[in-house]
Amino acid sequence: RKVSIIGGDSGFSKWIQWVKTKNNIKYAQGKSVSSKEAELAIKLAVEGKVRPGELSNMTVNNININTGEITTLRQKNEPPTYINNQKLAQELYSFAQNKKRAGGDKLFSFKNATDVNAFAKYLAKNSGTDVRVEHRITGKDYAWEDIIPGETKVGNVSIPPKKAGANLQYGRVFRAMYEGQLTPS
Repeated sequence: RKVSIIGGDSGFSKWIQWVKTKNNIKYAQGKSVSSKEAELAIKLAVEGKVRPGELSNMTVNNININTGEITTLRQKNEPPTYINNQKLAQELYSFAQNKKRAGGDKLFSFKNATDVNAFAKYLAKNSGTDVRVEHRITGKDYAWEDIIPGETKVGNVSIPPKKAGANLQYGRVFRAMYEGQLTPS
C-alpha cells in the first residue's frame, strides 16, 4: 500500500494555496503553525521526499544559503540526501531568522513524526484535497477509512480485509513519487 495525495503534485500545490489563506493552522490540540511555516514545511517535504521524522528533525544547520543546498539527514541508516534550490534555501533561512532560530535549532515547530502526521492529516481533512491509499497489487485507491477487501493468495493462505490506512502514516504522503495523477475513485 502507498499513501498518495489526490492530484499528485498539483494536490500539494492546492495544499500550499490553502494554507496561504490561513493565519494560523491548529492541526492538533494545543499545536499550531503559522501559514508561512506550513507553506515552507510542505514545500520542503515534497521536494525532499522526506519521512515525517526527517521533517521534524530538520535544523537550521541543514540549510546552506550560499550554495542553496538543503541537507536531509535520513532515517533507517540511509545516507543524507541533498536538495539544490537556492530560492527555497533562502526562504527557509529567512523564516528561521524571523523565528530567532539558528545553528542546531529545529527549523519547524513539529516536535516529532507524530506532529508531522497530525499536520498532514489535518491538511487532508480540511483543505479539500484528500490523501488516499493506493493498493499496489490491484492498482486501486481507497479512502483512508475504506476497507480493502480480503484476497486469496497462494494455496490456502488468505489475506483478511483491513482498513486502507491501517498501520500507515499520513505524513508518508510526502515520500510518494507521482508518475500520473491519482484521482478519487
